[in-house]
Amino acid sequence: MKKPNNPHVHPVHYTFRHTIGRAFTEDDFDFEGMTLLDYFAGQALGTVIKRIIMARVFSNNLAIHQADEAIAKKCYRVAKAMLKEREKYEK
Repeated sequence: MKKPNNPHVHPVHYTFRHTIGRAFTEDDFDFEGMTLLDYFAGQALGTVIKRIIMARVFSNNLAIHQADEAIAKKCYRVAKAMLKEREKYEK
């Protein structure tokens, strides 16, 4: 069975045990965590910001409001490329 290409990277199951008066109760919580795509994008963020800021310093052709969008798009492009490359090694 092939693994999903974009799994959740840090799923957590948490049981919260507490008392209300004399009653003892348990509540279960499942947190899926971020996807591998989101994790990879976060890992790329520092380098992408550095490169875009350096390009802006040297060329002066990127407005500040455009920088945020450019950074986000580039991080996810890098992350998608990482997922695509990852598929090659999981076959």
